[in-house]
Amino acid sequence: MRTSLEAKILVLVMFVLAVGFSFFAYYDIKTDEEALRQQKEKLTSVISAEVAGSIQNTMLTVSDKKAVATASLDKLRKVPEVDQIEVYSNQGEEVFNGLDKPAVAQKEVLDVLESGDPVQFYQQRYGTEYLVDVRPLPNDASCQQCHGSDHALRGAVLVTTSMDDVQAAVQAKITRIAAVFIGGLAILLVVLAFALRVAVLKPLRKVVTVMRNIANGDMSQRVVVISQDEVGDLADSFNRMTDNLQASQDSLRQVNLNLLEANRLKSEFLSVMSHELRTPLNAIIGFSEVLKDYDRAMDDRQEKYLMNIETSGRNLLQLVNDILDLANVSSDNLELEKDDISIPQVLEDIRKLGHPFAAQRRIWLEVEPAGSLPLIEADESKIKRVLYNLVSNAIKFTPEGGQVTLRAEAKKDFVKISVEDTGIGVSEEDQEKIFTMFQQLDSADTRKFEGTGVGLALSRSLVEMHGGSIWVESKLGQGSKFIFTLPMKEGRHRDYDWKPEECQTPEAVVGPADSEGQPIILVAEDDPQTNELMALWLKDASYRTAQAYDGEQALELAREIKPYAIILDILLPGVDGWQVMEQLKADPETSVIPVIIVSILDRRQRGMQMGAFDYFVKPVGKRELLCRLESQSLYRLRQRPLT
Repeated sequence: MRTSLEAKILVLVMFVLAVGFSFFAYYDIKTDEEALRQQKEKLTSVISAEVAGSIQNTMLTVSDKKAVATASLDKLRKVPEVDQIEVYSNQGEEVFNGLDKPAVAQKEVLDVLESGDPVQFYQQRYGTEYLVDVRPLPNDASCQQCHGSDHALRGAVLVTTSMDDVQAAVQAKITRIAAVFIGGLAILLVVLAFALRVAVLKPLRKVVTVMRNIANGDMSQRVVVISQDEVGDLADSFNRMTDNLQASQDSLRQVNLNLLEANRLKSEFLSVMSHELRTPLNAIIGFSEVLKDYDRAMDDRQEKYLMNIETSGRNLLQLVNDILDLANVSSDNLELEKDDISIPQVLEDIRKLGHPFAAQRRIWLEVEPAGSLPLIEADESKIKRVLYNLVSNAIKFTPEGGQVTLRAEAKKDFVKISVEDTGIGVSEEDQEKIFTMFQQLDSADTRKFEGTGVGLALSRSLVEMHGGSIWVESKLGQGSKFIFTLPMKEGRHRDYDWKPEECQTPEAVVGPADSEGQPIILVAEDDPQTNELMALWLKDASYRTAQAYDGEQALELAREIKPYAIILDILLPGVDGWQVMEQLKADPETSVIPVIIVSILDRRQRGMQMGAFDYFVKPVGKRELLCRLESQSLYRLRQRPLT
């Protein structure tokens, strides 16, 4: 429960006043009570002395009960404060009891008769306080001369007065003081509350209101308080702080804008450079494959050099892909293009892709049969990127003669995929560190391997974007097992038995052909080296090619020769690949022609939605491309009549 500052101040003032006034009231009441008691004691002494004098004037001895009664009762009637009068002989015997009440102080009477000195004391009876005065009754001098010193006292008189009047006076004063305190306190609190609101709380509320507005983002607010006290100092200090904060925020905002612009330019540069690097890489890797397939024999040294070219090209390709994804992740531009994919087929593709690197290091790379697995809705290129990063790392950190195994198994709600190796392993304290961007392990075993520290961090980002998780199980020196999961789409738990689609031989293909009877493939690619490379691949596979270097030329040739299939780049000058696709599918004469897109742009989902038969991101391998051209599904599609 929130308590206001005003309430706290008023409660504090009330407490201080109450404590101070209580001490004052207590002292004043006690002083008055003491004065009243002293007056009562004097009055009782006077009454007791008068009673004793009356008795002495009316009798010769205390044995004269009639004379004693006359003197005592006369005093009882005249003095209302007197509650009781008792007269005792010099032997301590009660001679008279004015109201026939029980004797109240026989012991004290005997003490007075023995000492001859009067005494006063307070006594509680039946809840009432009384003042008791015991006074001796001396004999006259002639009696003492006649009877001796033993008859110096006739007896003693006891007078009791009630303290009710004193208690009533004290209680009345307490009531008056309480009434004055409560009334005065109420008036004081009203005045104090008004003064607090005007002098303190109202300016403070202005400060609080401005603070809230500033907290909500309105930095133009300032406090206006006209006072020379601490509240005014607070307002001035707050305004100065706000001015400094405004200046700091403006400076930070400008710095952030500059950083965002620099980051945008960096990401744009990395993206452009990565895309541009893919085209020459496609030629490097592709021509190295062409050289490997030459009929002309090469010696061991030439084969080694060629293998080094291909391996270095693929390593550079992986680095380029990592840099591109890093740029996209940094700028939040990385988008998933999900489609139904077969995990066994993806594993097999990765095995084929990593086989040259594994063979070079004499490492056995295999896919463990998984049986039936459900289809997964995922971005195939991103999942392949994750797997290729894991496989390449496993091969890199596994000694010659080792083994790398890819596995996949279906669980209740997800598919579990793992890459296990017999390499150097990862220590427990480093297992989380390796998934951090640009983080590399600093050990003698890892420093000899090249790397940027990007691959595993990007792999984690890509897996988490799919709704999965990734981790490693490893012990140092005992190999590693990298595991990641992908959720299964609801309602998609049907089994999918993957089998590689058999490729048709070129002789089995029936389609548009030239005079020599060979199927014609239209290659629309603006890069001369890539165009030439694909022409070589197609020629080796018994195809003929028609080559186009821009979009308009590609459309003209497609309508003119109606090729068996079209290999299309997206970034064509003039009319780009998207426009070519749109016009091809809109024209009844060309709509049935299968189009395989090969581009540096990773836009598979868009390409497939526009009607592409397949989509490859550069660099594409010879075997992949030819297998799709020679696939049964493309063959069946091509049998549809052209209209």
